[in-house]
Amino acid sequence: PTNLVGGRKVILFVKGAGVRLNGPVNVTDGVSFFMIISEGDITVAPTVGGAGTPHLEGIYLSQGQFITECGGDCDDDDIQLSIRGSIVGLGGVDLNRDLANPPSNAETPAEIIEYAPDQVLMYPNFLSTKNINWREVAP
Repeated sequence: PTNLVGGRKVILFVKGAGVRLNGPVNVTDGVSFFMIISEGDITVAPTVGGAGTPHLEGIYLSQGQFITECGGDCDDDDIQLSIRGSIVGLGGVDLNRDLANPPSNAETPAEIIEYAPDQVLMYPNFLSTKNINWREVAP
């Protein structure tokens, strides 16, 4: 897979629209960070996946749905998708891929999601809540 992020921290804020991922997104483990925060759906094209893993890395947060599209009629012949990170769809997570027989989904999952603690640990502090310490000071 191609490392599209390099040694950078990339955060995409998408207001009033969704995001369509048409290719792989990879990071350097423990060095770079990738995150999408979208008001709309985050959709993964049916062509993302296949040989080599992972295909998507990072944190994906959607106020809509996180959707993996299937190819064709969604009955079979899709390619496996591997995600290393975290996905959140406040409107739901819709995993649509279905592998052909053999291998069937009973033997090999069509979508794999692997937790990536290095991405969570690199989450930027400025996106977190601030702790305020109030102290009473005598005049």
